[in-house]
Order: sequence, then structure tokens, then C-alpha cells
Amino acid sequence: MCPTGSECLAHRCEPIGAEPVARDSQRRVLEPVDIAVVHGDGSRGGLPPTVTLGGAQGQSEQLLLRFAAAGWSGGFVSAAFLLLEPVPGAEPTAEDVRVEVAVVGAEWASSSAGAAPSSHGPISAGIARTRPPAPLRIDVTAQLRELAQGSDHGLVVRAAAESTRGAVYSTGLDGLLPRLDVYYQPAKPSP
Repeated sequence: MCPTGSECLAHRCEPIGAEPVARDSQRRVLEPVDIAVVHGDGSRGGLPPTVTLGGAQGQSEQLLLRFAAAGWSGGFVSAAFLLLEPVPGAEPTAEDVRVEVAVVGAEWASSSAGAAPSSHGPISAGIARTRPPAPLRIDVTAQLRELAQGSDHGLVVRAAAESTRGAVYSTGLDGLLPRLDVYYQPAKPSP
């Protein structure tokens, strides 16, 4: 809930009428260079077509994403948003699902099996609503700034708590890939 005099723009409170990004920002849309799903039992294997965020105990999954750092280096990131696409025809959730995004704290690869690596740094959150199905957009500006400091292990997306039924999103096998919308101010050449 945003305070009086502000409104919610992509899960961020901004003054009413404000632009979500600076007008002179440049935009890049990035697809992941590596992606994995960690199942509710902690295992990881081949990439399934969907990821379920939330759900009953043992059913909630985590999504690991790594993007090429070149997609946001070379300038100041003024805003960045992670977008997940709902799976058409998936059963709607019975309630809203709070979804969190953090920085992955250790090396991982989609080709390797294993549990989810640890996470650290800032945590951003969004609300997954599946009635009607709509893309989930979460502000990950703080996470990209953290990744720019040198830890380029990517992002982990997970439900903050169990729910009656999870929100189902595409991993890109049968639908749209998760993606980053990055808005940045290019670095000015030195004189």
C-alpha cells in the first residue's frame, strides 16, 4: 500500500503522475543466458516448461536466472524490472502469492543437478495475481546494482510463503522466456 500522494508503479511507490523512469533513459530487454528450476524437494534437473511459485508444502519451486552483465554495464541503471509470463490455461491461484527476488550467492549452472544456492543482498517483492492471468513485473533495480558490484551469479525468484495454490509461470520452453527490462543512463565519455 502506497502512502497518500503516491501510486504503485510496478510494485514501487512513486509520486502521483510521476514517470516510472527518466525520460532520457535507454531501454534494453534481456533474456536469460542460463535458467534453472529448483523443485519443492530441493532437487534440480532438466528445465521444465513451467515454474510454480507458492503452493502447498513441497510444491513451491524456485527459479534461477542469470543474464549477461553486458546488458546493463556501461551506464547507470535507473530502473530494472523482471517480467514473468503466466502460463495460459493454468489454474488460477486461490489467493495472491507474494513473490521475492534476491541475488544468488553462489555459482550454479542449469546443466548441474543440485539444491538451490544461497541468496543475499536486497530482496524485492511483487504480488502474483492470476485472475485474470497477467505478467508479473518486479522491480529488481537494487539487485542489478548488487550484481554490478562483481557477484554475477544471477537472481533467484521464489514465493515468500506457502499458499493454497501457486502461481504458474513460463520458463520459455512452451511460452515466453522470463526477461529483464533495463532502463539506464549511458556513461558519458570523458573529455
